[in-house]
Amino acid sequence: MSKPPTNRHRDELQAEVDATREHLAETVDALTDKLDVPGRAKDKAHEVGEAAKQQAQDPKVRAGTVVVAAAVVVGVILIVRRRRR
Repeated sequence: MSKPPTNRHRDELQAEVDATREHLAETVDALTDKLDVPGRAKDKAHEVGEAAKQQAQDPKVRAGTVVVAAAVVVGVILIVRRRRR
């Protein structure tokens, strides 16, 4: 006949079960997040939007935007003048 488990043995088993349960919960959470495609897309869109806002605050980007806008305006004016001739 086998001996009944000691309290120490029970505590070790319980700790192992708890650790396994925690690991399983983390795995299920990770899989759930991975399968939530609409949620991930929304998070990515928000992340990209925030990055764009941060980049728009950069003075170099603002200056570049002004230069490009001015070039477009000048281009449109030149095209319109050529077509009128």
